[in-house]
Amino acid sequence: MPEKPVLHHCVGTCSTVARIVLEEAQVDYELQRLTLGPDGITERDYAQIHPFSRVPALTQPDGEVLTELAAILAHVVLGHTTLELPAPMRAREIEWHSGLFSYVHTPFRRFFRPQRCFPQPAPTAVLQSFREHARQQFHRGLTYFGHRIAGPYALGERFSTVDPYLYVMCHWGRATEFDFDEHPALRAHATRVEERAAVRSCLEDDGISTLWS
Repeated sequence: MPEKPVLHHCVGTCSTVARIVLEEAQVDYELQRLTLGPDGITERDYAQIHPFSRVPALTQPDGEVLTELAAILAHVVLGHTTLELPAPMRAREIEWHSGLFSYVHTPFRRFFRPQRCFPQPAPTAVLQSFREHARQQFHRGLTYFGHRIAGPYALGERFSTVDPYLYVMCHWGRATEFDFDEHPALRAHATRVEERAAVRSCLEDDGISTLWS
């Protein structure tokens, strides 16, 4: 059994969101870096922790494993004085998490690994068309949430777990050639989030460049 929580993490994936929130909450945790190959996570024994070999996962000191990003974030902020939101805002936080996953995160996965969406190898032309459609869906979703930013942070004046999620989606936008110059609210939000010490620490430790560098 681990003495403290263990975050199972792949650089550049959505597990970065969980890592940022753990840092923001000042949780004493261990990091297990995993390798993402063309066919998914390469460490075969990881399937004993997550049956679908996806990240993030959080192993608790009692041996229990939490999977799914939204569940991990909710667990980390529970009882945390600055990150746990009042009841009316918690519903909005859940709404954003669900929406980002459905309309931004999922299209990017289809864009990044289109072949996973087909039971058999698909012709190149089909994959290219599918990938372009996913890219357009990703841009539409990211644009929508950019319009919904309610203040200096996504939900208004307070930093929440929504902010690193939206920030990581913006990072992914570089791969889809998303034009941030046409979306100043998203650019300003990403810049503000990037200035936070926890975010900078995670980026530097993972060897990830800042968005505008």
